[in-house]
Amino acid sequence: RFPLLWVDRGLLTLPAFLRGFSGAFGADYGTAFYDLDTQKPWQAFRLGLSAELWTSLVLGYGLDVQMALGYARGTGTGAIPGGTSYLVVSSGL
Repeated sequence: RFPLLWVDRGLLTLPAFLRGFSGAFGADYGTAFYDLDTQKPWQAFRLGLSAELWTSLVLGYGLDVQMALGYARGTGTGAIPGGTSYLVVSSGL
């Protein structure tokens, strides 16, 4: 991940605090299969690419929450047309 903007602010006295925004890029190369062609096993492998925008929050005076909005796209045959978007919400609970 790489930093984009460090906000480090809350809104008035609300129990919510925005730490900042960061970005991430990813690549994934692999395969999942039922039958493997042992003569040409590399033909089953595919490449996937992704980009994410992350934010870090503090809610309720101490609950750290990270959220990511992302987009992923496969590059080979059988990939989902137009890619897919996703949302990740995580906490250290």
